[in-house]
Amino acid sequence: MHNYITTYDDVISKEYCEELIGKFENNSQCYSKENQSDKDWSMHFTQINFYQHDIFKQYREKLDTIFRKAVNHYVYDNKIEKGQWPLKFRFEQIRMKRYLPGGEESIFYE
Repeated sequence: MHNYITTYDDVISKEYCEELIGKFENNSQCYSKENQSDKDWSMHFTQINFYQHDIFKQYREKLDTIFRKAVNHYVYDNKIEKGQWPLKFRFEQIRMKRYLPGGEESIFYE
C-alpha cells in the first residue's frame, strides 16, 4: 500500500532561505513569543506571522506560489485521483518560527 509520504529537496533555494532568515532576524519588532505545553511536553519559540506584517508581503506571496507548485507536484507524483484531494483548499497563514538550542526557545519532552 502506498503511504503518500513524499519529501522534496531544495524546494526553496539556500540563498532564499538565507534571505528569509536575515529578514526574520532584522525585524524583531514583528516577533511574537509563543509558549505552548501539555502534560508531557512544552514548546517555547519566537515567530513572525507573514500575514500580520506588510513588510513580509512579497515573501508570503512568493512562498505561497512555491508551496502551491509543491502541492501540484505531490498530486502528480502520487497519482492522486479525483476524490482523494479536496477541490478547494487553503494553506495556514505562513509563519516563520525560531527555536534556539539550549536556551529559552526550545522543545521539551518528558
